[in-house]
Amino acid sequence: NNNKKHTVNIYTNASHKVLFFSASGEEGRTYQLFLFREKGKLVKQSKIRNRETTVVSKPEKGNYYFEVFSDDIRIESGTILVL
Repeated sequence: NNNKKHTVNIYTNASHKVLFFSASGEEGRTYQLFLFREKGKLVKQSKIRNRETTVVSKPEKGNYYFEVFSDDIRIESGTILVL
């Protein structure tokens, strides 16, 4: 997704064995990623530096919910399906 100050990318590779999360915006910015499984179980919490990517290896099949924060403000949220 792309908004005025921040760009957040969430995608999986073709085999669904890796989830990639990246965020970019103002120089020096750090983002907080929260990734949840169904029923609200936290799977990963990670800091993402501006223009860097974090990886979740071998995610279980199913639906995931994510939230990305910048300065305690949610800038993106959504779901992703891993097959």
